[in-house]
Amino acid sequence: MNPPKSCYNQDMPPLVWTKFKIPLLRTKSVLRPRLLEKLNRGLGCRLILISAPAGFGKTTLLVQWLQSQSLQALWIALEETDDDPIRFFSAWINCLRQMIPSYCDDLLQVLCSAQLPALDLLTAELINPLLQSNQPAILVLDDFQHIQNTVIVRFIQDVITYLPPEFHLAILTREDPALPLARLRSQNELVEIRTNDLRFDPTESSQLFNELLNISLEPSIVKALTERTEGWAAGLQLAGISLQSSPQPANLVQDLSAGTRFMLNYLAEEVLNKQPQDIQDFLLKTSLLSTLTPARCNLLTGREDSAEVLEKLEKSNLFIQPLDEQSHYYRYHALFAELLRNRLNRQGEEEVCNLHLRAAQALLAEGLATESLSHFLAAKEFAAVADLLESHIWDWINHIPAAELEKMLSKIPPEIQFSHPRLQLGLGWLHLLQGNFPRLAGTLQSLENLLAENKPLSDDLALLRAEFLALQANFLQVQQKFDQAIQFARQSLTLIDSKNNRIASLAFLALGGGLRQKGEYEEARAALEKAIQLSRVNDDPVTDILAVSHLTLMALEYGHLELAATTAQTAIHHLEQHPHGYPAVLGAVYGALGWAHYHLNQPELAAQFLLRGIHLAELSGHNASAVYSLAGMARLHIVRGDLNAARQCVQQADQFFQRGAPGWVLPELISCKSRLAVIEGNWIEAEAILTASGVTPDFAPTPYSEPLLIAWLRLAIAQEDIQTRNTIFELVQRLLEYARASRRNYALLQTLIAGAVLHFKKGNAIQTRQWLDEAVQVAAASGYRSIFLEHRQDLLPILKSIRMPALEPFLCPLGETQASISSQKPPSSARYQSGITLTEREQEVLRLLAQGHTYNQIAEQLVVSLNTVRFHVKGIYGKLGVTKVNQAIAEARRQGLI
Repeated sequence: MNPPKSCYNQDMPPLVWTKFKIPLLRTKSVLRPRLLEKLNRGLGCRLILISAPAGFGKTTLLVQWLQSQSLQALWIALEETDDDPIRFFSAWINCLRQMIPSYCDDLLQVLCSAQLPALDLLTAELINPLLQSNQPAILVLDDFQHIQNTVIVRFIQDVITYLPPEFHLAILTREDPALPLARLRSQNELVEIRTNDLRFDPTESSQLFNELLNISLEPSIVKALTERTEGWAAGLQLAGISLQSSPQPANLVQDLSAGTRFMLNYLAEEVLNKQPQDIQDFLLKTSLLSTLTPARCNLLTGREDSAEVLEKLEKSNLFIQPLDEQSHYYRYHALFAELLRNRLNRQGEEEVCNLHLRAAQALLAEGLATESLSHFLAAKEFAAVADLLESHIWDWINHIPAAELEKMLSKIPPEIQFSHPRLQLGLGWLHLLQGNFPRLAGTLQSLENLLAENKPLSDDLALLRAEFLALQANFLQVQQKFDQAIQFARQSLTLIDSKNNRIASLAFLALGGGLRQKGEYEEARAALEKAIQLSRVNDDPVTDILAVSHLTLMALEYGHLELAATTAQTAIHHLEQHPHGYPAVLGAVYGALGWAHYHLNQPELAAQFLLRGIHLAELSGHNASAVYSLAGMARLHIVRGDLNAARQCVQQADQFFQRGAPGWVLPELISCKSRLAVIEGNWIEAEAILTASGVTPDFAPTPYSEPLLIAWLRLAIAQEDIQTRNTIFELVQRLLEYARASRRNYALLQTLIAGAVLHFKKGNAIQTRQWLDEAVQVAAASGYRSIFLEHRQDLLPILKSIRMPALEPFLCPLGETQASISSQKPPSSARYQSGITLTEREQEVLRLLAQGHTYNQIAEQLVVSLNTVRFHVKGIYGKLGVTKVNQAIAEARRQGLI
């Protein structure tokens, strides 16, 4: 599960970075002042559109204009393969990073992992930094006719609508794009240059012949050629090149007929036929290459002087363009390349396939495996394609879109596909990462049949079977079949026997995850630490991240908060310094680190890391980390008294879970839903939520059922149902025994606090003190703080009856220093002389009550629900020791709160 190389840069293959090079102009070119002036007016519009067929000089005109401008110019040369959202948006980001170096860091990592966020989120991520930068620039999208994908087109529509006035967009295309051109035209927001604008007049044609091609022609001949070619720049240039070797202009004019396609074919044949045979051969054979270099051309043609030939062709104006200042990389004009390829195809399929094979080998020799694939496919070398996919699958499943990989596979005969089991395994991991479990199940079945046919085990086959078992183990863990997951992971490790770190790290990941859910802390920790170690040796960041997030969350459950924070922080530092960038699933670690800071009562850090975890999860589609990060934010909002925000987080988390997430994240989500219902007094709803989970109070405690059983305790405390107290105390006892035996300190702490509250309600002060004393000892040893704040309204009445100085510091509001409550002085209007603090929202509610507002009016003014107002009023009553509004106002005034 290795990530791809990070952003494009000058050290990368030219097939990548030349996309962003503004085309070089020849020393001389025909200047067209009337069109340049029209383009100047485009700086006051939302879109510049140059739309005309090939060969009309669109690119030359725009480059000339850019050279006259002082604003920064950015260029993307689009190709057919860019009509894929992941490729297009990756190119967009990398191009704009020339202007804003940190532009869309997180989103780029997501796209490099072959994942596409929702369009609304994607658009916001791409446009907002440009709105904030205020940097004047123009971005050119060349050859936009290749773009038909509706996601990309909708994005460009949004770009035109929302981009700031200092950022300009220009589109060069052979056909009009599906954009609201009529509306833009009516609003004077569009400058367009079309075919008729680009046609050469006789004066411009004369400049082309005389100054660029060094051909002296009579004005009448220039006029006639202009008329016959209809001012088509490419036709005029081809005519001029033809006349250089056979200067009979009158005959050429006579032979030309109307019709661009006919003229193109005629002139191209004229030009090619007048080239020496070896040059014709060179042009045809190298036309298959999208980017030409001397080395590649030598391999395709069998020559050794391709550098000299390319330089000669450029000087001859033969529709070849250098891509760099050193003239090492070239490409043919698209129109000329198309003609050459059409002519090459007449030479027969065998010859064309042979040339594609040479092109593939040339690119592969340069380390451009991805670029070689299309040539291998065109050569029908399907076994070579399968070999390439098999050997690079770990890299490609993370940065080539799944649809593209599957399209390649569809061209490979099934018998060849299934003779490459490692390819099938790679696709299995792809399906697992994407949550495509039905496809994964089918792949696993095919692999099982394939591997069953091969006995006895060779070393190679043993590793295949080991990887198959590791894949199955990880899938079983997602399905909550933990015993089977552990069994398969151990079988995989037995087969590996230290022969393959990559497979071993994946097996240890499944083993550690399964053991975590079984409550086997020591074994789970050892397995996950081994997964982390091996994944770093093997440079496998995704496995590293998943193992770290498991280990961090597990450490929080067992009271090892320092281990949790250190593990997460070390992983983040390691991965964000990675030379190839970090996978966006790093959000899983950020979310886990946010939980650590939440438990430590460090709300600002908790919110910072949880929100980053949510952001990365949204971008990457990693639903599990989205669920538990949102649940953490919900807990944070509940403690702060913002129930609306908490409910929104829970609703979002529920949506992510429905999209596909492992079952182990569900208990915390259900617990949050239940807690919100309890706080708002909706006990029937809370009970229905917990009952629907399938876990009832008589269930045995396990890592899965534990949060739900504790949620039942919270409901029982709120209901104050005397008749069920014995049953609830039985549950408390079972949870205590389980938590102590398994050393799950967070469950122990929650149970001790809940039990103490129940004992207090029963009137048993001694038991209350004993249980809270133990809770304080557990919290002091492990670092837990926020759990006391979650129970603050239940614990404050206890402090009024039972003096417990050791408990008071744990009841300080989030972010405040943990000084003794009783020793704190009241600042202005927020604190009682007793040291009890009102939340900001409670202060607002109290102030509005004192002003005579009703509950409904307060809800409307604060934009919260009526139940939320009642919740805050109940909190105020508890802290003031009153039961009515007028009593609360009087007591608040006595205390100087209002």
